[in-house]
Amino acid sequence: MIRHTASSINTNLLAELAGRAIEAYPASAASIRKAHTMALNGAVTLTHDGAFVESATTPGVHYRVQGKVCTCPAHTPLCCHRFAVALLRKYQAEESLPEADVPARPKRYYAWLNGKDVLAGEAEEAGDGNYTFYFQGRPLATTVPFAMLTLLGEVTLAETQRRLDGSYIDKVCGR
Repeated sequence: MIRHTASSINTNLLAELAGRAIEAYPASAASIRKAHTMALNGAVTLTHDGAFVESATTPGVHYRVQGKVCTCPAHTPLCCHRFAVALLRKYQAEESLPEADVPARPKRYYAWLNGKDVLAGEAEEAGDGNYTFYFQGRPLATTVPFAMLTLLGEVTLAETQRRLDGSYIDKVCGR
């Protein structure tokens, strides 16, 4: 994974790229300015197949950007997270920086943790058949074995499908 910060980046070039993006997408100028700041502050981690962008409003929360899809709650195709990734990818191309050469982050699944009480959250492969379980966005102190989990679907795929489908209830009810 590659993470760029203001100390490792040509800030003038990044500002020029942000300016070009604002010229091309004037209606998204605020998102592009926010994306520029995120890129400078190291909030973007590029991977070989996408990126993770830290939320500007909720520390510790990262959104997955892959192609034209971002897992953020903005529900807009031109969110600041996608612009931040696009700025750094364009920067890479112009500066001839190396591409990320490590595998992507482990897949994260919606899951139930079956124990004394059933908890709904997310689970991520941690290795050796164990998973890190996230409850309300925070990881549990220890990993849990696969046998204690019911995996419900990959988060990235489920969120992408939800965005593509829109409101299923509205479609069924004819709204």
